[in-house]
Amino acid sequence: MKSKYFGVINETEFLDWESDIQEEYLIKNDLFEAFSVFGLNPQPDEVELGRFKDLKKVDNFIREMYPKDDVLNDFYQFILEIYRAGIDGDYISFSIGFDNLTFQKSQKEKRVFALKEFERIFDEICPMEYRYFVKNDSGSGLTFGLDRFKSLHRTQEYIIINLRSEAELILPFLLGDRQFFNRELYSTNEVILKICNFEKGLKILIALNEEFQFEKDTVFCPKSLAELLFDAYEGNVSKEVVKFIDQSILEVDEKIPSFVCSLMMFLNQKQLLNLKEEVFRSGINQVYDLKLSKIKLSNPSNKKHEERIAYYEEKWKGFL
Repeated sequence: MKSKYFGVINETEFLDWESDIQEEYLIKNDLFEAFSVFGLNPQPDEVELGRFKDLKKVDNFIREMYPKDDVLNDFYQFILEIYRAGIDGDYISFSIGFDNLTFQKSQKEKRVFALKEFERIFDEICPMEYRYFVKNDSGSGLTFGLDRFKSLHRTQEYIIINLRSEAELILPFLLGDRQFFNRELYSTNEVILKICNFEKGLKILIALNEEFQFEKDTVFCPKSLAELLFDAYEGNVSKEVVKFIDQSILEVDEKIPSFVCSLMMFLNQKQLLNLKEEVFRSGINQVYDLKLSKIKLSNPSNKKHEERIAYYEEKWKGFL
């Protein structure tokens, strides 16, 4: 993945500038943003213990600067790419150890062991304050369940947000100093270690969940558009036909209503679709973020329509 912001500062004398000039440059070039906050100097109340007076009195004016969100996200992805070998190496080591420890065990025993590892790693990389709980309205009353992958996503977001205060890492990145991000930094810098340890743990948790299906992951492994369309049609259309619809829609750049109309007509002719027009249209609008009005063919002898029908006929033959 190509970084948008790595080396974006090409002024070689940047580090020699006065701090105020550097700040002006970073803000002007849309890399940092400034915030103005008012400092308060509250004084204890002489009469009532635990209260303060003059809370509205402004003591000083404070200007703070932080990298913009786009810069932080790009930096985070840069770190993952630079230290990918370390993250992947730790993941491979875990996988080998897991295979050795579960060799010749039954699938049930493997799953029990995997769940213990899943819970252990989750507890290591996801602090309690970032955990995401959802309401479960069961027959026995309202309960709260932990959504682990949303919790992990929240943790990841906070790790990225906290990079705002890491100017000593962000500036070398913006200056394109590749040598700065070396093995020693990977081994000694607490921020880099935290990022890589989190991503290593996340990679393991995703892999374990994919194999053993501990819980639904809609964050890091979201459903494809075809899967979403299959769900929208509530299983009333075969997966093969849904994939065909998905591919047919994604390949169209213009005149989408005309193509969708011909597609629906073709599927009906082949008796591959058993849906009302409004249900078919609603599913497509919902999944592909379209705004199709009622699908109807104004002129059945339309040459372009006939060409599209013939195209879908050939496409379907090759699809099977």
